[in-house]
Amino acid sequence: MAERPAVNDNERVFTMTRAELESLVSRAVGQAFIGITDERGGRLLDRNELALRLSCSAGHVDKMRRDGMPCLYLGDSPRFVFADCVRWLSECSGAARRVGA
Repeated sequence: MAERPAVNDNERVFTMTRAELESLVSRAVGQAFIGITDERGGRLLDRNELALRLSCSAGHVDKMRRDGMPCLYLGDSPRFVFADCVRWLSECSGAARRVGA
């Protein structure tokens, strides 16, 4: 990012690449979602945070989401309620045990 001369003393003008702008917006949006909680007061998790809590990869979280794991969308970004995901996993595991029994 480069600073250009100001038009007047009260403003600054910066130039940046598309990648720098995307990174800046992504960080700002991520920071804005930090305080958002579910209806029970639990913090909504992004796919990386859920992966850490479940001890799996973010790619596996994506697969489980495609398989029906509950999530909420904030724009295009999926967010997860941890308790709902654990309940879904328990139900799936129970169904797998019943079918395999």
